[in-house]
Amino acid sequence: MDSVCRRWCHSRVRRLDGLRNYHVYITLSVYFGLGIVLLTYIQQTGNAAQSGLDRVLFGQAASLLKEDVITIVIVSLVILVGVALVYKPLKILCFDPLFAHSIGINVQKYDMLLYVGLVLAVAVGLQTGVVVLMAALLVTPAAAARYWTNHLVTMLLVAAFFGAVSGAMGTYISASFSRMPTGPWIVLCAAGCFALSFLFAPERGWLGRLIRARNMERRSAEENVLKTLYQAGEERHAWDTAQSLSELQRLRPMALHRLQRTLRRLLRHGWITEPSQEAYTLTESGFQRAAAITRRHRLWETYLAQKMNIPADHVHRDAEEMEHLLAPEMEHLLADALGHPTHDPHGKPIPPISETQPPRQKEHLSRNPGEH
Repeated sequence: MDSVCRRWCHSRVRRLDGLRNYHVYITLSVYFGLGIVLLTYIQQTGNAAQSGLDRVLFGQAASLLKEDVITIVIVSLVILVGVALVYKPLKILCFDPLFAHSIGINVQKYDMLLYVGLVLAVAVGLQTGVVVLMAALLVTPAAAARYWTNHLVTMLLVAAFFGAVSGAMGTYISASFSRMPTGPWIVLCAAGCFALSFLFAPERGWLGRLIRARNMERRSAEENVLKTLYQAGEERHAWDTAQSLSELQRLRPMALHRLQRTLRRLLRHGWITEPSQEAYTLTESGFQRAAAITRRHRLWETYLAQKMNIPADHVHRDAEEMEHLLAPEMEHLLADALGHPTHDPHGKPIPPISETQPPRQKEHLSRNPGEH
């Protein structure tokens, strides 16, 4: 009844964007309140027929009969076959109803079929589940599956797996121990699947995002220090001159302990050397990486100044962020779009893409070809 009323209200307010979801709140609130009133009234009548209401509310797996299991299996198969038959229209409807209507899909018909499927899924689950918590069983497995994939078919399969595991574990706990309601345990198991997905999913999980954020922060710090060493050598026209720790901190304001940790990582990577205590210079591989990050920085500054018409004194901060995000393909496209510029808006030279050695070493190699 709740679904039918919500569907009717939705059809009446489809054009009112500001009231798009009000029918959901109204009907759910009204019918939930009506159910509580009726439950309270029945419990106070002393009528013997009220026996079993607690099982309807909390579920009881131990009371399942063979006929109940067969009914659940049959109805579940009917729902699965129905979803498989109308999968494509339902997918389009769920993602973009306006587009579905524009290509001739009967939105109201498939919308009603979706509601009917939801009602059937809730109805067959009442014996083992919970009236109120069945909504959680419809949402939680799908929400957990969303953390593991970007493909809808895979998400449906993973959600079905999570739902099956939650149902099996919750039903087993309810049947194995006394005074253990089925529905809450199923929902708790589903919540456990969601928590594990939220924490440990490789792409969308909290732990994975935290690790990627920390790695990105470390990489940005390393590239910033390399770029600072490159720019210091560029100003002095001598990349082999070591820069002291205090000079680096002046050129690149960072907390001292963070700068020292970054320098230690760069030493481990072999991108810098420490010819004297707390004095650092670029290695050949470090110079190549420093030139690459400087090139991306100055290309992006040039793009903002030329294509976006942003004043030259306002482009540095954006370039400081984008230089760490530009992929090599985007760098090539950017250089092509700008006509392969040689200088940035500040008049500083943009390192060529082939630059792998300091100019002093290149000159040395060209003057002494026989020594190598």
